Amino acid sequence: MKDQNKTKVQLITELKEMRQRISVLENFEQLNRLLHTIRNMNQLITKEKDRDRLCKRACEILIETRDYHSAWIVLLDLHGDYLNFAEAGFSKRINLMRKLLEQGKLPKCAKIAQKQKELIVTENPINKCTDCPLSTNHAGPGVYTICLTCSDRIYGFLSVSIPEKSVQNKNEKKFFCEIAGDITRAIHDIEVDSNHSKMEESLRESEKTFKAIINNIGEGIGLVDKKENFIFLNPVANEIFGVPEGALLGKNLKDFVNEKTFKDILTQTKLRQLGNMTKYEIEIMRPDGNKRNLLVTGAPKKDSNGNITGTYGIFHDITEQKQSEKEKATLETQLHRSQKMETIGTLAGGIAHEFNNILTPIMVYTDMAILSLSLTDPLVSDLKQIMDGAIRAKKLVRQILTFSRQIEQERKPVRLSILVKEAVQYMLSLIPASIKIRQRIDSSFDTVMADASQMHQVIVNLCTNAYHSMEDMGGTLTIELKKVKVNAETVELHPHLEEKEYVMLTVSDTGTGMSDSTIERSFDPFFTTKSVNKGNGLGLSVVHGIVRSHHGDIIVNSDLGKGSSFQVYLPLYTETHSETEIREVKAIQYGEESTFTRL
Repeated sequence: MKDQNKTKVQLITELKEMRQRISVLENFEQLNRLLHTIRNMNQLITKEKDRDRLCKRACEILIETRDYHSAWIVLLDLHGDYLNFAEAGFSKRINLMRKLLEQGKLPKCAKIAQKQKELIVTENPINKCTDCPLSTNHAGPGVYTICLTCSDRIYGFLSVSIPEKSVQNKNEKKFFCEIAGDITRAIHDIEVDSNHSKMEESLRESEKTFKAIINNIGEGIGLVDKKENFIFLNPVANEIFGVPEGALLGKNLKDFVNEKTFKDILTQTKLRQLGNMTKYEIEIMRPDGNKRNLLVTGAPKKDSNGNITGTYGIFHDITEQKQSEKEKATLETQLHRSQKMETIGTLAGGIAHEFNNILTPIMVYTDMAILSLSLTDPLVSDLKQIMDGAIRAKKLVRQILTFSRQIEQERKPVRLSILVKEAVQYMLSLIPASIKIRQRIDSSFDTVMADASQMHQVIVNLCTNAYHSMEDMGGTLTIELKKVKVNAETVELHPHLEEKEYVMLTVSDTGTGMSDSTIERSFDPFFTTKSVNKGNGLGLSVVHGIVRSHHGDIIVNSDLGKGSSFQVYLPLYTETHSETEIREVKAIQYGEESTFTRL
């Protein structure tokens, strides 16, 4: 009996020991699996930088190491909309679940977890989660669902199906929450790194775009410090200033402007130091000696503390615009002068005709009176004085009619080189030795369709005008004759010309020159700067009328104190004729009947 009791006691003791060993083994196995889960999860989090692959592999590790039946993770974006879905352990109905998630429909357990922000434990889900397409996969076991939250940002949800024996295990719950936290932080870090990479890429693209804009904007852009030293310039600015890239760095703006302009720039700098934006024009001198007009827009550059450290500048080259404005003003002046000359010409022509009608009976009756008297009659001398005055008036009328282009002359092909040589021979007998005559005559293309006497008048009048400007101090009178091709740019400035070939006669001197106001009135009839006995002021007016009547133009250039230059353009005669058909101008006899008009 004692042996039996002993045997029972031994069996009970051995059974307890066995249970203890089994419990130890189970605990050891659980601990081993727990460590295995932690190791695999840590390796995953450390190495995997792709968010979707991390979620997928996390689900697989939970099934492999924790005896979970299945696991899924749904990710949401910043707005709470569906982003991605990862799962493991499901064999069916998973596509239906994915479709519901894509439609923005969360399962009941996820909604509760989102609201309560804690672990949600669902036992017997097949009865409690009838609206979930995965409930049939959870028959029997329980479900853990938790919201993946970090820094108040909901990244999504983690849900697993666990054995029934572990549903209420505190250690399992605690471990699951810690694993969920690790996964959340890993997703957060990946998103932060991704955002950082995107920001860096965006910054690089922004810098690239900004650089492309700065380099190709078509305007000069620069940065100067408080002393107007260049710190940065784009390629267009380098081109505007006429220097190679990088050559301006460290140089000062005063190297390109005169002293007065730099003082004006410093005045604008003071305004910018008060925080104002400035806009002003400057003229720079490039290293090659070329001048450029710039419109400068300056804005103050500030550091992080709001202190002004320099100026952002935009340099807009307005040289061509300024030139266009100047050319426009010149054209307007020429148009005004042309209209004035046309009006004066019309008026002068009318007066000349009326005056000619008055002179005709005076001359006729004076002549008749002389014929009716004896040559010894004292009245004959008085009548001859009347006749001489009438003849001079007649010549003046003829000049006025020439100016107003109301008198027609016979025009034939004329070689201007012959007329120039004759005019020079005549002028040599008039001018003093202190004035030298220089000739540059190209006689190869010098034929024009013209009235020879009028052309001679043009040459002599221009030469006389040049001679008078140098009469007191001496100088050089230059006569040049050559063929030129008028281009579109010249036509734009002088609308009376056409794009074709002309013979250009240039008469220039080194005399007193003319002011701008004198040039403006130089072709006005009866305008003269000379004394009364030096001319009547019709010379240039007549020249102007003759040239325009021959479909040409006359251009004057002059600087006060440096001399003047008159350029006469006459259409080149290009038709084929024999030499005998071209009028050979005979030497013009200078006597009482040969007159030229002094200016």
